[in-house]
Amino acid sequence: ASVPDGDGGIVHVSFLSFQLSSEEERADYCALFEDIGERKALQNLLARRTVLQTRMAAISSGFVVSGDFRGTLERALLDMLSISKARLAVLFVMSYTGALVPELEVLSPDASPSSSPRAPIFSEGEDFFWKSLLKKDRLPTLLVVDSTVEGMSYGGREFLRRRNISSVAILPLLLKGSLQGFLALADPDMHWAYDADEPVLSVLSSLLAIALERRNEEESLRMSHKLIHDRFSGAVSALCQVSELRDMLTAGHQKNVSALAESLAGEMGLSDEIRMAVRYAGLVHDLGKLYIPAEILGKPHSLSDAEYMLVKKHPEYGHDILSPLGFPWPLADIVLQHHERMNGTGYPFGLTGESICLEARILSVADAFDAMTSDRPYRKRKSAAEALRELAELAGSFYDREI
Repeated sequence: ASVPDGDGGIVHVSFLSFQLSSEEERADYCALFEDIGERKALQNLLARRTVLQTRMAAISSGFVVSGDFRGTLERALLDMLSISKARLAVLFVMSYTGALVPELEVLSPDASPSSSPRAPIFSEGEDFFWKSLLKKDRLPTLLVVDSTVEGMSYGGREFLRRRNISSVAILPLLLKGSLQGFLALADPDMHWAYDADEPVLSVLSSLLAIALERRNEEESLRMSHKLIHDRFSGAVSALCQVSELRDMLTAGHQKNVSALAESLAGEMGLSDEIRMAVRYAGLVHDLGKLYIPAEILGKPHSLSDAEYMLVKKHPEYGHDILSPLGFPWPLADIVLQHHERMNGTGYPFGLTGESICLEARILSVADAFDAMTSDRPYRKRKSAAEALRELAELAGSFYDREI
């Protein structure tokens, strides 16, 4: 039961009553009361801890299994708002320069727009408030401050007042003793002041810090990949330009073949890796013609057998140029095989069917189409319809039927 304590409050008690006399008309009773306020408080704390642990486990598992960092982080902050009954959650990260950077801000779905902070919770040049809270020899798992807390500076009180915030809970994100950032919760339920030493909050702090570190590492890796990709693509473009300067009569052919081959790979639903491979292989597939004398490449009539045999060596020459460069795509092999034919009549090795790599089979179709629809010194170009008709006739024998 709950009984008045005589001072206007309520005491939680358990009681046992018994009869003092045996008179039927008038019976006297006595009740022994035991104050169970502490037990009730422990029960409430246990119930709160159980909820906290369950929700924290769900948040933690989200970071472990999900590849969507931003979405997982937003869901985690929404969960933290639900648990803490706070109006606003803001995740701050420490940059490499030591500056505070707001990573994500989430308003509680239950909070009305009018109850949101009147001013941004973070403004450039005003990070002194947050840093003053974090400048401690030993950061607690959770720090709850309000405008009445002992030691709060006038500037700190003004900071909270201007933002219509009564109190703020700070969850530092520590990893290997290093501060990665912190989570700020505006106006949480005050029971958070009693949860400050909860081990589960320490685990959450570590997991959020690990998630931030992993995100930073992935971003750094992505930037490294982009830098490497840009350097390789620049090298390929330079090789393409050198090759086309050598044979001005077919300038633009390699770029056309590159664009068409990439489109074909896209139509076939192939991976980005294969699309990139045929794009860059297309740009340099005739690179080996650098070793062919210009008078042969620009000859206005049919080549002799000896000249044709020399021209047929250009895939091997291209392979020799590209092999030492270590591209992330098999450009050398694609270039080597782009004149192979499905029935084994191609060169240089007479490969057949699927022993020819898929990228080379795509490139050979694009190469043939652009060659047929372009003027050459020894013949006029065909129309697109004529070229497509010839490709269709040779599908299965020269070219991959599906491509």
